[in-house]
Amino acid sequence: MISALRYLANGSLEIGQTLSLELDHGFDGVGFVGFDLLAGGSIRFDFRWSSGDDTYSYLTAQGTLDSGVAATDEGVRVEFTPTGADSFSLDVTPLDGRPTTTLTGELFQSGGIDLLRVFLQADATGVRADAFANRIAVPEPGVDAARTAALVLVLVLALGFRASATRFPRGRSRSGPGAGFPPGSRASPRGAARAG
Repeated sequence: MISALRYLANGSLEIGQTLSLELDHGFDGVGFVGFDLLAGGSIRFDFRWSSGDDTYSYLTAQGTLDSGVAATDEGVRVEFTPTGADSFSLDVTPLDGRPTTTLTGELFQSGGIDLLRVFLQADATGVRADAFANRIAVPEPGVDAARTAALVLVLVLALGFRASATRFPRGRSRSGPGAGFPPGSRASPRGAARAG
């Protein structure tokens, strides 16, 4: 498994504060792909797609649950908001035009969420597997997400396992094909980058 880690800049995620990201992945070569949110190294929440599943799943205090959101290779926008010390709200919006699904539940284990981990595990076929976590934002309360720094995590699993993370400074933007992806990466016509 390869993973990319990012500590939250201002400490733990506050109640009512939303962490959002877009997760895009293919199906070929993927064993499982997704992200989890940790508190002091302990997993509090997990969102993933696993090979053979039709839908995304998520981890709660009640165990792993089916989100009811069909997996798509167009990507999903996920917005996670703690609604209490041990509860959450999750909005999952497929980027293929389907409507948003809102889920709620109780968080697994305890502690303030201070770490995001995006992960990708290949299956046994040896086929190259790609996953992209993009537009990651945790705006401070009262701050528009568009004005916050953007973090792009590109996970690539190929013959040699590679992972890269790039942070773009506040206020810097790029436009055109591949906008928001690390310099030197190539963008496909759909805008998905592959590390070269």
